[in-house]
Amino acid sequence: MRPSRSTYALLFAVATTAALLGCGSRGAAEPPPSAQRGEQEPAVDTGRSTPQAIVQQPSSAAAPSATALSPAQKTPTMTASPAGTPIPAAQRLRGPQSVAPSPSYQPLPSARDAILENRIRQQLGTEIASYGVVVKRLADGRGAVINPDQQFYAASLYKLFVMYQVFKQRDLGLLSFDERLTVTPPYQSFQIGDLRWPLWTAVPIRDIVEAMITESDNVAAMLLYDKTGSWNMAQDFASIGLTHTAIDTDRLPTSAGDVALFLEVIAREQAISPATSREMIELLSRQKINDGLPALLPKGIRVAHKTGNWDNVTHDAGIVYAPSGAYVIATLSERAWASKPIADLSRLVYDYFEGSGNALQSSSTAAVRTATPTVARQLSPSPSPRR
Repeated sequence: MRPSRSTYALLFAVATTAALLGCGSRGAAEPPPSAQRGEQEPAVDTGRSTPQAIVQQPSSAAAPSATALSPAQKTPTMTASPAGTPIPAAQRLRGPQSVAPSPSYQPLPSARDAILENRIRQQLGTEIASYGVVVKRLADGRGAVINPDQQFYAASLYKLFVMYQVFKQRDLGLLSFDERLTVTPPYQSFQIGDLRWPLWTAVPIRDIVEAMITESDNVAAMLLYDKTGSWNMAQDFASIGLTHTAIDTDRLPTSAGDVALFLEVIAREQAISPATSREMIELLSRQKINDGLPALLPKGIRVAHKTGNWDNVTHDAGIVYAPSGAYVIATLSERAWASKPIADLSRLVYDYFEGSGNALQSSSTAAVRTATPTVARQLSPSPSPRR
């Protein structure tokens, strides 16, 4: 029987409290011993440029560390750690205290296409208030926006931000994809459905990040969330320009505008380094949940994307490599498990760019240079866990 939403809410509240408060002082947290981290990747063979960010010493205002769960916070299914297990049963991973934020990003100027935007509005009809949509072609910034700053429960879209931080810390030498993380009871509690890895399995980070993105595995996501540190992700939100997104609260808000901007950074190969950006695009292209953006597109069209589904939202956001040029599309909605409207909208945008509206235009009555408008709305708290 599937656990109730209240059960999930309790588990997630426990996990979030542990991550935000910890069991010790904020300044005392240390990274895991090097003996538990495995070999770091040699820089000479990666073909990636070295990021400018460096590890900084935590200040008195440093973000809280994720430390061991207190006895009162242990899950009811906690089991004893077998002999020789390097991570105690009640302990969660701790990421670096403070990694320098990524460089600031200058977005591609937007060119609002009034015809495309009107067609999207007509397609959404009376449901338009429940959607946030951003479309932006990378060649010229041409596209459309519908409620770009409206906040939604992110569901599994937050895994995009975790992915970014994993690749960033790998390039900084703070972790290795060969390093193994152990599935302990606190992480097992986040699983929905069958557990991919048995309890106490030590899994390479390479396999964990693959499962998190391509199959949206929750255990994988929480292992990497703790390993890299939510406070480091929050710093990158600010430097990149995400203003409606937070990852250290169970409300887990984000917006179509923020997600589209984040994907634009990756698509333009300005995320960490060009080589690493391409790695993330390849990973997103291996997505196995394809009932949204790619579902109605012609066979062979590459879509690098990530879904987010829960009982109060359905999202899909990605980069579509269309014949006339790649574009970013982020579609967020407050409709539960409703992938078909997203598939229909994705096909509409594709046909528009590949049809009468596909020619690159430097000036047009239908394309007006403009800043993205703000249509903000307060996000209602969600009792659901991340998924």
